[in-house]
Amino acid sequence: MPRVRCVVVGNGIPFPVDIGADETAGDLKQQIKKDNPSSIACDAKDLTLFRAFKNGAWLTSDAAKDVTVDDLGDFTMMNPQHLIQGPATFPANIDVNAVDILVLAAVPVVAPPSVASLTSHVPTQLMKYTHSGMNTDNGQDLLARLNVVVKCYVASAVGDQVVEAEPFKWEDSSSDGNDQCTNEERQRQRYRAYVEAHLVAVLKKHKLCVFAVGKGDDILSAAIPGHDILLVGGTDLVILDDLVTKNPSDLHFLPRVKLAIQVKREVDINSTYEAMSQLIALDALAPDYVMVLLTDLTTTWEFLWISDIHPPCIHKMYVATPGDAFQVIRAIVDDDETELELACMERPLKRRKLDEACEDAGDGIRERVQQYYDIQSMLGPDDDMAEALARDIVRCIPQYRAHIEFK
Repeated sequence: MPRVRCVVVGNGIPFPVDIGADETAGDLKQQIKKDNPSSIACDAKDLTLFRAFKNGAWLTSDAAKDVTVDDLGDFTMMNPQHLIQGPATFPANIDVNAVDILVLAAVPVVAPPSVASLTSHVPTQLMKYTHSGMNTDNGQDLLARLNVVVKCYVASAVGDQVVEAEPFKWEDSSSDGNDQCTNEERQRQRYRAYVEAHLVAVLKKHKLCVFAVGKGDDILSAAIPGHDILLVGGTDLVILDDLVTKNPSDLHFLPRVKLAIQVKREVDINSTYEAMSQLIALDALAPDYVMVLLTDLTTTWEFLWISDIHPPCIHKMYVATPGDAFQVIRAIVDDDETELELACMERPLKRRKLDEACEDAGDGIRERVQQYYDIQSMLGPDDDMAEALARDIVRCIPQYRAHIEFK
């Protein structure tokens, strides 16, 4: 029975295998696997055998140690169906017992733990939050995922500098014969007109309007760049370019949007988290600095904006009266600058973008691209991973965040 001396490529330690002359190279695979159960993790069928013959000579043990996977193109692959003692493997005139190394065994490349850990970062799905479903639990979870903190302020009273404004008068629709949808739409148009009436001059100056968002019109749906988060839903009112009054379908592009207004008859903590969720989505969708107002249009006026960037921070300012609140809105509409000077604040109101606060989002994408190429070089192309990476790259482009088809 011939004794074939073998070396596993990359290992370099020779070992003998007893194999019958009338057995095949496939049988030799089985025997190599059987004799090396701990060092060869793959199945025997996945081994690839090569004749250790190059440049007219059989390899020595020392030369075999230096052979790498990249060198295997210089050697002849053994057909698993060919006999050991045959013209295509080891001809009869070769004394296999006298040759130093006869066979090189190549084990398939398996991703090491470090590469396997990289693949675990490829997102399989987005964490979805619905604005109208926000509460204390999922609101805190959203802020934690984004590493966002919240700071609260109470605005100073402005006094004589403010044009007085009466609170909005809510209708009592409990005894109304109309259905609920009709009542809600009528209320929406009433408070839209109320807000617009106090902003006529500044809206006209900048060719803006107060637009009532229809129920179910999810204009604030966006993926958050650098995070596996999808925010879904709409708001009640938006202040933006008045071209939407002529072409309402442009509402979804939020042209020159300044402010989203979430109107609640009763404001509670869940309403606050809903407004924060809307702010994060609006910031992702709009190229400019934006704010959100949460209000009952009577005694509660809470302005929210993204400010400090280390860490990213949502500032929430409580304004007590409608007159003071409308003065703040006029300042927001009238000024595109990062900092706003407000009479009700001792220091300028500083606005930032969440992208600026999360400066590492782009670096994370670059790192992911490099990781993909590293994995591809070892394991070959992976269509699912490439698709997931491409979708993440697109999410980082503001113009496309609202127009990705999420799976």
